Amino acid sequence: MKKFNAWIALLLAAVMLFSLAACGAKADPKLDDTTPSGDSQTVDGKTEPSTPNDQPQPEPQPQPEPQPQPDPQPEPDPSPAPADLTGDYSGEYTSHTETPLGLVVKWSAKAEADGSYTVTLRAYLSTFSLYVGERDTNTIKVVTAAGTTERTFHSDAIEKKDNEREELLLHEETFRLTSQELLAGADVSVTWDFRGSYGDKELPSVTAAGTVQAK
Repeated sequence: MKKFNAWIALLLAAVMLFSLAACGAKADPKLDDTTPSGDSQTVDGKTEPSTPNDQPQPEPQPQPEPQPQPDPQPEPDPSPAPADLTGDYSGEYTSHTETPLGLVVKWSAKAEADGSYTVTLRAYLSTFSLYVGERDTNTIKVVTAAGTTERTFHSDAIEKKDNEREELLLHEETFRLTSQELLAGADVSVTWDFRGSYGDKELPSVTAAGTVQAK
């Protein structure tokens, strides 16, 4: 009976040793050669998500081509300084009708405090004996670099009986010019709407054209 109990004890001890050996083999990581599956890996004791090897890589984006820069534009020249004109100016010019009848234009330019000039223009009719009615469609045209100005003026009837040459005032006009305009010159024409004949020559109109300019 004692021998039987001893065999039972040995058998139980062997079974326990075998069980302990089996558990130790499962716990030993060196005996497990399978690769763990999952979404994380351990690096330096920290767990980071693993990147599958077959994940598609982003395609490189094309870089925009550099846009050509416009050539620098030259800076405009500064505006010229106003002309330094001093004193007053005057002049005159006449028409060319090839007859004893004509226009004489006399002008004077007076400096103002702001640097501009007031131009006074007088148109005279140079004639011998003459009979003509009043006119309302006579014109004065002033042309400068800034533009053109045109005005109409009235002239009275003329009855000149003697046969002596005389200059009769036909019209007086005033206008303003800048010092630059006076220095560059303004083209001024005066047209008298005659609509008659003189010295056996038909004259629909008589025009005197010249330049008002500081010289």
